[in-house]
Amino acid sequence: MRKLIAVASLIISAFLHGCATVPMASVESDKERKEFSAPSQGTAGLYIYRNSALGGALKKSVYVDGQLVGETAPMTYFYKEVQPGERLLSTESEFSNNDLTLDAKIGQNYFVRQYIKIGVFVGGANLEIVSDEEGKKGVLQCKLANTFDYDSLTYSSKTDKSVIEQTLETEQLPLKQTGVYDLSGTYSSTITGFNAQNILGINPEVKLTQKGNKVSGTYGTAGGHFWGEIEDGRIKFEYRESGGGSGSGEWTVEPDSGEIIGKWSSRTWQGSGKWNLTRTE
Repeated sequence: MRKLIAVASLIISAFLHGCATVPMASVESDKERKEFSAPSQGTAGLYIYRNSALGGALKKSVYVDGQLVGETAPMTYFYKEVQPGERLLSTESEFSNNDLTLDAKIGQNYFVRQYIKIGVFVGGANLEIVSDEEGKKGVLQCKLANTFDYDSLTYSSKTDKSVIEQTLETEQLPLKQTGVYDLSGTYSSTITGFNAQNILGINPEVKLTQKGNKVSGTYGTAGGHFWGEIEDGRIKFEYRESGGGSGSGEWTVEPDSGEIIGKWSSRTWQGSGKWNLTRTE
């Protein structure tokens, strides 16, 4: 009993007093976003902020229309311009994502607060739309974090644009060895191994994008995403689950059939096995 109490105390202490860190944008970019200027023509501006120290040890992923924006830490915010219309905002919680629908109008800025709540094991998160007045006050309390760029497969800010463009111009030399020049497409997948269905889902659909020797994509319906590089005919990738799990894997392309065969291994939970892909479109 004493051991259980001690473990619970450690969990609560980490939840309340830990200090998560995420990649941050420049001071200049932060200052610019806090002017709350109108978004670019034809778009809507979206501020997502977390202005609480609760759950200080927790980083929580945020998504817009299934695409990762980035991970939040206490007293951080993101800025993203989105197309008008109904947008699905999601935050990683404890066991699955929590969603929020936003009807975005051209030329308007919107403010969404991410808040942390005590959970069963580590703590959850949720989103709420707030007024301009409350939102601006919350953003001013925070600092701008870098968003995740799927093209460069890394966290980046505007100052990294030239580096990103150079990266995307990389020749697709590694895959010429297999006779496959573009892997972008939609795939059905077969997953086997211990705890596979609980960790990655039941044979999730995979959407893959290739730019140069970089690949990225999403899988399943719960916000799983992956990113990696092609080297010597192999795709070495990292993946992250919407519920917080993460791991790595490796795929190779069969030169005759074009089928992608490989393996996965969880870093967070106990599980590993095979993960094969077959192009459907």
